[in-house]
Amino acid sequence: LMQVDMTSADNYRSKANMASMNIPAFWAMVDKGMHYQYMYNSLQINQGVKSDGMPFYSNQAKLHGIDMTDWSWSCLFADFDNDAWQDLYVTNGSRKDINNKDYFKWLKQTDTKLKVKYKELSFADLTDKMSSVKTDNPIYKNHKGQFKPANQLWGLSYEGYSNGCAYADLDNDGDLELLVNNIDSTAALFNNTLSKEANFLRIKFNGSQANPLGLGAKIYLYHKGLYQYKEQTLVRGYQSSIDPVMHFGLGSSDVIDSLKVKWPAGTREV
Repeated sequence: LMQVDMTSADNYRSKANMASMNIPAFWAMVDKGMHYQYMYNSLQINQGVKSDGMPFYSNQAKLHGIDMTDWSWSCLFADFDNDAWQDLYVTNGSRKDINNKDYFKWLKQTDTKLKVKYKELSFADLTDKMSSVKTDNPIYKNHKGQFKPANQLWGLSYEGYSNGCAYADLDNDGDLELLVNNIDSTAALFNNTLSKEANFLRIKFNGSQANPLGLGAKIYLYHKGLYQYKEQTLVRGYQSSIDPVMHFGLGSSDVIDSLKVKWPAGTREV
């Protein structure tokens, strides 16, 4: 499980846009049994099931270096290089730095209410005073369980104010393209040229009349000692929907050992 927040990896942006912390409220939540609340991304790795039958997770975002991705929106796991390991792409950006400390310092030094009242300042002037910084959307390659930055490696870079994002094999060549929505700019389409030698498997569901896309279907894929699991859910990213054709990267495997489908109604196919 991946949850994104809005802390920047850039030291200046982190300090300039740092939100104030309510210390009493922080400890009040902890005292009531809730977890410590920090503004960092969380990557919750499933560690199995405890003796009482409850699943156990550990937050490893900082260990993988993916805990700070700025003001983040979409968070997509997909195998972009078809090596059978799920990579990670995050869109980020805020049109205005609404938490900027310098901006609020300026507001205090300027009698903005009177200036607006007497039309010395307009609301547009107030918003224009806020800083705007275009940021890149990070992508991370999954090195057999360890995420590493891959923007330069894969030639994937775009500085803007991005939010919505979806992936699909738009040119039917067996790898996933990225389509990114950007505020005050055109959408960005990234053509994938990474995995021409790696193998892949794509599954198009033929569900019931009430559920033709097979939403909720679960796929269990086995090949060369590797196991992949996916569930058919299309609503991913921020206000976005992905391709209904499910995609698996297979690496060097040209055949699979088995594939199991568990339909929402409980029926199974092998």
